[in-house]
Amino acid sequence: MRTTLLIPALVATFATAAWAEPDTSPIPVIVADEGKVSLIDPDGTRTLADCRVLAETRFVAGPKRGQVEQEWKKCYLSFLTVHVPTGRWAVSASIMSGQVRLAVDGREYTPPTDKAGRLTQGDFIIMGDRNGVLAVSSGRPEAWFSDGTFYSQGPQAFTPDGSRVLVGHSTTPVCQWWSWSFAPRPVGIRVLPPGVVDSCYGPAEGELHAVLRGKRDVRIATLDPTGTKPWKIGPPLRQTRRKMTSATLLGDTLVFFREGEDSPENNGCEMKPGSYRRFELSTGVERTFHTFEDWCVSLSDVIQGNVRRRTVYFYGARPDPVDGGLRLYEYDLERDASREIEIESLHKMHDISADGRTLLLSTYPRGLVLYDVDSSSIVEVGGIHTKEAWAYLIAPR
Repeated sequence: MRTTLLIPALVATFATAAWAEPDTSPIPVIVADEGKVSLIDPDGTRTLADCRVLAETRFVAGPKRGQVEQEWKKCYLSFLTVHVPTGRWAVSASIMSGQVRLAVDGREYTPPTDKAGRLTQGDFIIMGDRNGVLAVSSGRPEAWFSDGTFYSQGPQAFTPDGSRVLVGHSTTPVCQWWSWSFAPRPVGIRVLPPGVVDSCYGPAEGELHAVLRGKRDVRIATLDPTGTKPWKIGPPLRQTRRKMTSATLLGDTLVFFREGEDSPENNGCEMKPGSYRRFELSTGVERTFHTFEDWCVSLSDVIQGNVRRRTVYFYGARPDPVDGGLRLYEYDLERDASREIEIESLHKMHDISADGRTLLLSTYPRGLVLYDVDSSSIVEVGGIHTKEAWAYLIAPR
């Protein structure tokens, strides 16, 4: 799940200043932010989808008692994913309590109702490409509830040919996976049933394997490249599941974060800090490659890797004491060596280019930037305005 817990100092900063305005980018970028999906490329910025929700307020007391007020607001978009070669994309648009309708590019959609006729809450799935919106789907009926339960439907990857979207359907602590056709009327196929895993970890870019963290063990699933057949689940690994959080797989190497343990005497984690580790599937050997100083847990459930360069990126230390930004590290699996990426006021790492050379990051006050890991050069992109933005690189035409 590509989510980041922000440092309080940065949150305060975001509340008083805006991100850089949208501009151009030498590498095309697709951004989901403030209810819009946009394409930023050398020609400028273009809106691909404009999403709104109709919020309804019913007054039960006071001078407006019995009245109903409605207001269109920007959608909350999340779980953006893209197919790099074609520029196809998919994103979730949430309907929450008090919201009664969704509109995408002016076309309205009503959420499903329960057996009593009450409107439910959940995620619509919006699909599109460089030309705009292709489809809006409510996904699975059982993912919508009226009792306050929220069941996310999060697009997390495309099949290699871009013909289907892999979507994690999750309520804590249950996850299942569905494969949806990229079509005007998407059709879903369940590829991993509920009860197998408790967290929806998607495959790394370019990989056809995913890490399955179950209630008692860790397994590896082999994904069908067409997205039309169930995943094949491997035997339990010798790797223990206890305190494993974020995880990804690059070839035969499982990279993950293991939480530390509290030390009641010191009220901290000095005796057993959190650590980033690698586990070789071929040999069963595990070793630590980065210790998270004196903290028990990481700041994020994100470990992003690049299959081609065999490098992994993670947040690996206390926030920068000067600007409060996250501190990003690169780990080279072949050289077994780590280094810190020097980025001022880093807010979030969004994506890695297919060749592994360019990182898409967001910083304050620059907004989106392209960072070249070989030359350490930075190109400003702009294009986001909130800390909830999602962004991915796609291939030039």
